[in-house]
This record gives sequence, C-alpha cells and structure tokens, in this order.
Amino acid sequence: MVTGADCNRAVEEIKRSGVEHSLHLNLSEGTPLSPAESVPLLVNRNGEFAHSYPVLWLKAVLRKKFREQLKMEMDAQISRYRELFPAIEGMWLDSHQYFHLIPPVWDILMDFFRDGMPISGVRVVNEPLLFLKSDWRYSLRYCFSLNMIKWFWLRLLSFRAVKKLEKLKQTGRSPDYNRAFCGMLYSGNMRRELLTLLARRCTGKPQYTAEVLFHPGGASPDEIDIWKNQPSYGKFYLSPFRRQELEELLKQEAALPPERPER
Repeated sequence: MVTGADCNRAVEEIKRSGVEHSLHLNLSEGTPLSPAESVPLLVNRNGEFAHSYPVLWLKAVLRKKFREQLKMEMDAQISRYRELFPAIEGMWLDSHQYFHLIPPVWDILMDFFRDGMPISGVRVVNEPLLFLKSDWRYSLRYCFSLNMIKWFWLRLLSFRAVKKLEKLKQTGRSPDYNRAFCGMLYSGNMRRELLTLLARRCTGKPQYTAEVLFHPGGASPDEIDIWKNQPSYGKFYLSPFRRQELEELLKQEAALPPERPER
C-alpha cells in the first residue's frame, strides 16, 4: 500500500527478501498520494479519505468530477508503485477493502488496461463457499453474518469484472485474474484449514490461479493515534485476531493451495 506511513521500510524488506508482491490500491484509509487540494472530493477536512464503500460508489456514479479525481489518485498510486519497483514489467493489482471492484472504479481500471498500462493481473473474488465440518459452529457463524452479504455482492461484482476482462481479451490488452480466492467470508478470522479446502477445489485444474487473504499484520497500542480519526481501522489492527491469523499461517500440517505463477 504505497499510501502507508511505513511504505519505504516495507519496500526495503520486499527487495531484501525477494517476496512476491502486488499493488494494494487504497481509496479508504489514511491520506491519498495526491495533494488534498487536487482531490478535495475524496477527502475530509483532515485530508484523509472520507468515503465508505457505498458512499464512494454513489458519488462516483453521480459526479464526473469525482470520477476524475478518483482516476487521478489511482494513477498516482500506480505510478508510485512503478517508481518503487522499476524492474518489474507488469504488476498485479488489488485494493484495500475491494474498492477496485466498485463498478465506476473498475471502469477506470478498464480504461487503464485499454491504454496499455503495464498491469499483468488483477484480483477478483471468485470465492467458493467453504464450510469447515470440523468446526461447523465457526463456519455457521460467518454464514449468517454481514460478511455473507459482502461475499454475495463481491461475487456479483467480480462476475461483472470478469465479463469485461474476457471481452477485452479480443484486443490483447486484458490482464490475467485469479480463478479462485479465499479470504472474504472469513475475513479477519481466517484459519489454515480453509486453505486445504481451497486446494481440494483447485485439484485437477492446473491453470487455476488462487489467492488467499490473511491479515497477520497488527499494531501495538502505542500506535493507536495513527487512526485517531478513523478508529475502526485501529480497532481492526489491535484485534487479537491479527496474532491468531499469523499463528494460523505458521502452522505446518495443512496443505497450501497451488502457487500463483511467477509475475
């Protein structure tokens, strides 16, 4: 996330370790890369992103100027990522809280693809309904939660996005996309066993690209002021589930889904 306060240190660590990476577009947390005076419709009086998912969607539909400022900020973040990683020929792209799947935002991305911007792949939420029989109470709790509604809507938005990508293939400028995903329905409280279920779904499908989303990165209590104007984010990063998800990732007994091809 190139808008992050600790972005430079993260880039150094990525280059040192050689870990795979992608651009995590951000239109909802903290401050934009663009000067606040250049994107006043996107920010509040503190210069921070001001809009929730449905509000940004509505404003982007209704106001051309709003879409222009969105495009400016998205272009700034993509350009910054390319500056930080000049050696890569094409980038994979996703977004904070799946904002890139909002139809007006996705349509801006489609313009970028048509213009030949070097984006080689993009995340969609092709997430099957995974149910842990070994802990049915855990799964049932999420199947009857707000996450289930989000899962349904993101599946619909991803269907729309994939249709547009497949149509763009005729021009030879369509980026790739993941064929499977895991991390929306159980977002914030993922378990390693879910990866095993996803791997079984992908068995026998060698062309499948799978993405799995965990949130192991937490914060310490003395960092809470970073989110003083956006307390819901602070609550998320300070949740004990961050440590729990890290421990789940470190487990060795469960199988991982197929690796994504090199990019």
